[in-house]
Amino acid sequence: MLHTFHVAGTHCNACKMLIEDVLSEDTTLRDATVDLEKKTLSLESDEEKPSLIKRLNTELAPFGYTLS
Repeated sequence: MLHTFHVAGTHCNACKMLIEDVLSEDTTLRDATVDLEKKTLSLESDEEKPSLIKRLNTELAPFGYTLS
């Protein structure tokens, strides 16, 4: 299923590339894409949204990004 999250902490193309690269290593996710203008992250996953957001925040927090 398709999930879209607001992503805080992004401001440049390097942010976009870093988030997409980190999430591309997660085999449970597909098509992770950051939209810098909208400050969103869209991806496909079979995981339910509450557990997915918690897990992704754990993966992205060391880089200074937060999903909501």
